[in-house]
Amino acid sequence: MKFGALCWFSGALTVLLTFVTGIDMALESDERAKMIYELLRFPHTYVPNTQLMDISRRLSRMEHRNWAPAIDAMQISGGKKSRLENVRERVWTISQLCDMSRDKLAIDIYEHYLSETKMEEWLSNSSASSDEFQEAKERIQSLATVLGALNLDCNMALEYFQRLILMSKAQTRKRQGVTLTTMFRAKGCEYHTVLLPYWDGDTLPMKSNNESGITVDEAEERRLAYVGMTRAKHLLKIFHCPAPETDHPLSKASKFLLESLVEQSLTLADSMYDKNRRITPHTKISERYLQKVGILPC
Repeated sequence: MKFGALCWFSGALTVLLTFVTGIDMALESDERAKMIYELLRFPHTYVPNTQLMDISRRLSRMEHRNWAPAIDAMQISGGKKSRLENVRERVWTISQLCDMSRDKLAIDIYEHYLSETKMEEWLSNSSASSDEFQEAKERIQSLATVLGALNLDCNMALEYFQRLILMSKAQTRKRQGVTLTTMFRAKGCEYHTVLLPYWDGDTLPMKSNNESGITVDEAEERRLAYVGMTRAKHLLKIFHCPAPETDHPLSKASKFLLESLVEQSLTLADSMYDKNRRITPHTKISERYLQKVGILPC
């Protein structure tokens, strides 16, 4: 899907928010069963998919408050061969989220879901490689960043991501469209124009969140920020909160933007096209670069 990794993960969030907002009760039983199946399968509850689909169909005919007792009844009738502890834990978590949604923002629901389902632990165990795990982890972090910045309740967030998915489907039918991806997945790619949103001081680097179990490696975040900035062939736009009039223009921006020495980098880039221009290197790296391209003597 051309819209990228964030949209892939937002689909799972949309399913969760559909239940949290109570909109699922207006769905046909088969459609509701498919959504329950997705919630029980990601992270996986280690029940065979055929059995999981059968459980989902049975749960789709009742309110979420009755799910946990229904699973208890299935376990009793199934005897020792029936191991549905993970399923019961999952439906209990979803039921809790449904009950708490009125007083919580979508980001609160999302972080609680990540924590209760041990999402990061499951991704670590199920990923085929460390790169695959890091990519999946960044999907989680990217979505958390967007949710935190939007600051929407569950109903508004659901509407937002439903529109996002519709845009995704529409853009797959266009030859020219927008590619929504993550900085991790963009490694090795180049684009004419790159837009980098939410480069705010309180979102990048992302803060570690003990409640959700998300840990953050700032050095890796810095490397990914560099990857994002260098994907643009012609135009790069970075968006961040505006600073108060009396403060430095970048006072609310990510420290990675300050560390990148943008003004000096632009001056250095201009020197490639105007070799008569006198340039004073600001760092050892820029000095070595100018020497390498023959603008400064070695």
